[in-house]
Formats: sequence, C-alpha cells, structure tokens
Amino acid sequence: MSLGCNLNCEYCRIAQSKHNYEVAALEQNKNIQALKDGTYQKNILKVLNRLNADPKQIEVLSFWGQEPTLTFEYFTENMRSWLSAFPNVTKFDFSTNGMANADKIVEFCKKIEQYIDHPATVDIQFSYDGETSTNDIRGGNSETIKQTITYVIENLKAYPFKLLNFDMCLHGVLSYKMLDELNTIGKI
Repeated sequence: MSLGCNLNCEYCRIAQSKHNYEVAALEQNKNIQALKDGTYQKNILKVLNRLNADPKQIEVLSFWGQEPTLTFEYFTENMRSWLSAFPNVTKFDFSTNGMANADKIVEFCKKIEQYIDHPATVDIQFSYDGETSTNDIRGGNSETIKQTITYVIENLKAYPFKLLNFDMCLHGVLSYKMLDELNTIGKI
C-alpha cells in the first residue's frame, strides 16, 4: 500500500540505496494516485476475478509497505467503497513505525466504524526496537513513538465504538547491529 517511509533504517535496502529510494518514490506517487481514483481497488478486484476468488470470501485487509500510514487518508476517504467491495472483512491489520500520523490512525478506525455493519478487529502493530536501536539505527525517536501510542489509545478510548475491537502490540526488528550489541553484552 505504501512505498514511502519517514525513517532511514540502516538495515533497509530501500532507505540505503539512492536508486531503490528513487524507484520507491515514483511507485509511491503511483500508489497514491491509484488509491485516490479507485484504480488500486479495481486492480485488486481484477486479480481476485482472475483467481476465481470471490471478494466476499476476504476476511482480512492488511496494510503493509514501508509505512502504510503515509497513505491512510486515501484509503480512509474511500472506506465505504472498500467495505462494499469486501463486505465480510472482520480484521484490519497494519504495522506502523509510530513516528507520525497518529491522527490518521484514529480517523481510519472511526471511518471503519462508520461504514461497517458487523463486528471486526483492528490489529495495530507499533514497530519499536528499543531506545538505542530506534534512535540510532532507525533514525527515529523513541519518545515520539510513545507519544503516538498514547495519542492513539486515548483517542480510541474516547470514541464510542460499537462494532470494532482493537488489538495493539509492539514488535521489533533485530538488526545486525542490535544482534552484535546483544552479543557484546553477553560477553561482559
């Protein structure tokens, strides 16, 4: 869904390669346009049709990429259309680095609640590699991630959701640097 990212992780091939970064930026613009004009959804439906798969059998919509929240507003604007195309979705899941877009996460969830007609779960994974790795290896800010998580939780708790449940967790990435650091710590 997204090929853009707001971090510069040392272990990311896209972030570390100028060519890959430029290609991803071009593709990101194409994705945004396709989300805006409905082509993204039409293409998914075409693929399902070629596979003889009924969109009514789809129960999970997963949003992945570099940082999916960078394109959330385009999906959120067309939520009614997405839920019409996939009426039996009971789970939405995505991973975010939590560096920005807390408001987009909350709006995304509110929009699902507005248009869904049955119980569903939103599974949000916040990528957090610990303070050192987040700040030094990923080029992020661990305090910003904590603020984002707090904002999302407080704003979801304040909204009268009737059909949505939420699962949230933290997940991390073990980079080579972090493994080396852990290995060094074990030798002390």
